[in-house]
Amino acid sequence: MPLPTMSNTPLAFLNYGDINIVEGTDVTQYGYGDINIQRHCNVYGTTESTTPNNGTLVVNGGVGIGGSTNIQVDLNVLYGITRLTETHIDTNNGLFSVTGGNMIDFQVGAASQFITTGGNLSLKSTNNVLELYGGLNSSTAVDIKATNSDGGIQLLSGNATGMIKLITGSGGLEGTTSNGNVSLNANNGTGSFNVYTNSANQNLTVGLYNKTDSTLRIESEGTNVTNTALVINTTNTNGNIIISTANGLGQGSLSQLVGSGGYNVVTNTSGTISMTSNAATSSYIVKTSNNNQNLLLDLQKPTNSSIILQSEGTQKAIDIKTTNTAGSIFITEPPESTGSIDILSGTGGMNLTTRTGGQTTITTNGAASTYTNATTNDNQHLTVSVTGNTNSKVIISSTGTSNEAIKLQTTNGTGGISFASAGRVQIESADPNTGVNIATTTNGIPVKIGTSTSTTTVMGDLNVKGVTTTINSVVMTVDDNILVVNNAPSGTSDGGLAIKRYQHANNAGQGDVVSDTPDDSGTVLNGDNTTTTIHLDQSGKTADYYSGWWIKIYDGEGAGQVRRIKSFDENTQIATIYSTADQTGLLNNPSPVEGMDLITILNTTSKYHLYPCHYVMTIWDESRDEFAFICSNQSPSETVNPSHYSNLQVNDLIAQDINIQTINGSAADITTTVILDNGPGHVPVTITDFPYTYGVYMLFVKPLSDSLRAHAIFVVGRVNSSSIPGTSTRLISVKGVTSEQLDIQWSADSKPQLLYRPRPSGLGGSTQYKIKIVSL
Repeated sequence: MPLPTMSNTPLAFLNYGDINIVEGTDVTQYGYGDINIQRHCNVYGTTESTTPNNGTLVVNGGVGIGGSTNIQVDLNVLYGITRLTETHIDTNNGLFSVTGGNMIDFQVGAASQFITTGGNLSLKSTNNVLELYGGLNSSTAVDIKATNSDGGIQLLSGNATGMIKLITGSGGLEGTTSNGNVSLNANNGTGSFNVYTNSANQNLTVGLYNKTDSTLRIESEGTNVTNTALVINTTNTNGNIIISTANGLGQGSLSQLVGSGGYNVVTNTSGTISMTSNAATSSYIVKTSNNNQNLLLDLQKPTNSSIILQSEGTQKAIDIKTTNTAGSIFITEPPESTGSIDILSGTGGMNLTTRTGGQTTITTNGAASTYTNATTNDNQHLTVSVTGNTNSKVIISSTGTSNEAIKLQTTNGTGGISFASAGRVQIESADPNTGVNIATTTNGIPVKIGTSTSTTTVMGDLNVKGVTTTINSVVMTVDDNILVVNNAPSGTSDGGLAIKRYQHANNAGQGDVVSDTPDDSGTVLNGDNTTTTIHLDQSGKTADYYSGWWIKIYDGEGAGQVRRIKSFDENTQIATIYSTADQTGLLNNPSPVEGMDLITILNTTSKYHLYPCHYVMTIWDESRDEFAFICSNQSPSETVNPSHYSNLQVNDLIAQDINIQTINGSAADITTTVILDNGPGHVPVTITDFPYTYGVYMLFVKPLSDSLRAHAIFVVGRVNSSSIPGTSTRLISVKGVTSEQLDIQWSADSKPQLLYRPRPSGLGGSTQYKIKIVSL
């Protein structure tokens, strides 16, 4: 505003030039030279003041002003203290500026404010610290706020190495916005937010509160070249990390989205990984876009550890499947692994099913394999089946070189093997030598084919090499003209036809065998008689002499009991019978019954008959080179042990050569041979096959092959005395071509001798003669 000018029309005193007022000579009368102005004091000079010693108004001492003071230009206070009791500074006409090299100290005893209404308010410390202190014991001791509802607060440090540091006491640091964002940015530098704890539960919480559709984001634009873009880490070795939604409650979820660099979770040594889903389904999915983008569950390092997939589900507890129709499932181990794959299922069993058209292959390389169904109760079967009405097969194949390349067997003593088919059952072999073998390993095992009404057809030859062939049929028809038995099983083997006679163990004295005339009889001796043993009175017999014989108690204690003898001890004369247990065990349950315990233990009143003829046979006796009709106590074997010969009744009998022991009670003719020396040193030759050393006989003698030699007929006789020789009468003598004749001499207590009398004239060598001996 313009300053006032001096009036040109003064009302009273007017002075031209300087006025000096000095102290009076007598201060009490004239004063000190003071100027007292009743109303205004106007100084119209315009000289600026640059120091305290110049200017329009210069006052060497202090200035007291009782009213308002207006200064048009600057107010310079160089030294001392400017004390303003109440100060109002109006900056409408200019800047309010405080400068200088010394500090500014504002100290008041009441609330104070520094307000700018039209521009910015800057508080700066150009080269040192800007300090804002609040001494109130309150969380708002220093209160910096923007009063405009849209206003903000900015703290800016130096853009080189400057920083902003917030340090609080135990009351902590709290920042709150009203409907506003919070953003902390570090440009071209690292950032950290640390809580240094001294005791438990001094936690660092980054929270998003109030239930709104909002997100708590921790983000990084790091390039991951040498440093990981985002790291969440505990530096204490015992520290854990928990990421949860509502402490694992509520409806929230946890999603982790990673880039193509993948997802890695690694624990320290002995650190476990556990993921739990409560009352909800869970999934771990790899969405592939190219081949070999695999999902790998890998347990590394060679320790006794396992990958365990387990479930407490009550139905399909663990479900491993492929969703692509071309997908397969592989369970493998390393090529040189010595490990195994074990599958242990519950009582629900194990089911393996393929889709239509899918095959099942199980291969074991270089080792034996076992498929076992360990049963605990009946009807727990192992079934290998092909279902569906198609032309398909169950194929059990082997490339093994053993004669048991495929083996079906049972190990339980009562277990069997059954083949059943609604169609044909066919067994084939391409081996021209051994062919198809059935029950050829274990001796004594019965083999049965067909039922009582079945027809069993053998297309080729039937070669039965067993000891006994039993045919239980009413009629047996053989179309071949020649029936061959004993086809050379071994040297000197007998062959023939055996008939097993009907005989059964019983208590009524019945049976065909025990209806014969007994071979031996006796009375049971005392001692060692039980339900399976009988003390016989049969001394002088060999071991097991009575094995296979039948015994019948015909009188006394236990009469009527018929049993078959299993063994005989020649020393104790104890016969052991086939017991009830032997019927189904050792004897293999024959019919009729042969094994039965005695129902009454025998004693010395028990009388018995013994019968050997359980089998009657027509055999070729290889050792004798003759057919024989015999009976035997045992099932026929390669060499038959006859008990005795059997009777034979025929109509007509035509034979080329007959050797008979007796005819109508008399001894039969005997034919034998003797060799005579034709030379001068010939001697009489004993007829060694002569039946006895006594008796009367007729002898027919002729050369066996050389019909030019002598022939003769003799009648000879001798009594049974050791001192009387026999008598010989030659009924006819036919000389040989060399005039030789035959004669017989019979010395005392010896057999007759054949000799030349005379010998052949001029003939050497020897001649074999055939002799027929007719006896009475």
